[in-house]
Amino acid sequence: MKIYHTADIHIGLRFGTYDANVRSILIEERYAVLQRMVHSANANQCDVFVVAGDLFDHDRVADKDVRRAVDILASFTGHAVLLLAGNHDNCSDRSAKPWSTVIAHANNTSIYPLLSDEVLRFDINGEVVNFYACPCPDHTSKDHRIGWVAEHPKSSAELHIGIAHGNVVGHSLDDNHAYYSMTEEELKASGVKTWLLGHIHVPFPLPGTVGTPTFFMPGAPTPGSVRMRHPGQAWVITIDKDGEASYQADVQAGITFKRFTVAFSQSSDLQSLQHQVQLLPPSTTILDLQLSGMLVAQDLATLSTWLDDLTRTMLHVRYESTVKEQLTAEMIASKYPTGTLQERVLTDLLADADHPLDVHLAYEILQGGGR
Repeated sequence: MKIYHTADIHIGLRFGTYDANVRSILIEERYAVLQRMVHSANANQCDVFVVAGDLFDHDRVADKDVRRAVDILASFTGHAVLLLAGNHDNCSDRSAKPWSTVIAHANNTSIYPLLSDEVLRFDINGEVVNFYACPCPDHTSKDHRIGWVAEHPKSSAELHIGIAHGNVVGHSLDDNHAYYSMTEEELKASGVKTWLLGHIHVPFPLPGTVGTPTFFMPGAPTPGSVRMRHPGQAWVITIDKDGEASYQADVQAGITFKRFTVAFSQSSDLQSLQHQVQLLPPSTTILDLQLSGMLVAQDLATLSTWLDDLTRTMLHVRYESTVKEQLTAEMIASKYPTGTLQERVLTDLLADADHPLDVHLAYEILQGGGR
């Protein structure tokens, strides 16, 4: 049996900090990555497509957008699409949106909205598979939703897989335990073979891991900000006749978010940054640059021209720069005559390679800009 496992697509995310053109592209990417994942799942001949929560970003997603997402999911050619209510698209009332729209539009499809604690039992390729659905009824909760699974009787002749949404202690920061926090021990004690989880936007298990993990976390399939450090992924999980899993990451993201934090001290630092940025796809990259340090006048001019060019070629560029002009002996000589106290102090400080910032502080003080 093959499972395509994703979560945290967040259709309806507004991206309000971007201009209209970029915002439109980012909103469209949510549908595009969902379509690409379904195509990939079909190409991999997956039997089940699982969205482990937060298909939608909130409960105010327009009906037409909900129907569009359902239509994309309905193109999955496998056995079933399982849609769990996460903390963003939580469900305490099946008649409330967006799930009422999903239910109505998914009628006569293989899409199963998982909106209450339940076991879904399928015969897949001659094997009975039980999926234990543990949806979120609210946006936050100090209590997880998996406790009932351990009490449910399980046949050893059948396969048992849990689906839930929330934090796993030790894998994400949730000091207040507000997001359905679970421990690995609780997940293991449930009696299922493995868990398909959502919520944490970082993939688990780590690359190189072997054996069937206690849980899978796909990470978000496409980034939503520079805070997400991985490029976006889902899992293609194969479970053999003995119930053991093998898995591979599936990357379908069409947008790249990248942040560089650089403190310049020499020309090669600028050249290195330019090279790294050059490797990024310009028309689909959201670039964030945090720049500081010092460069000589010629490199400062190069940096300024380069930043202007980036804003015209990249999808979106945001930068903060406190880069200052690096003092040289020539600059000091042009400001202060040779032999003056100011010239001697600055020249001595410039020669102190162990404290390169001291000369700049002294220069700012002399110019009336320091304390």
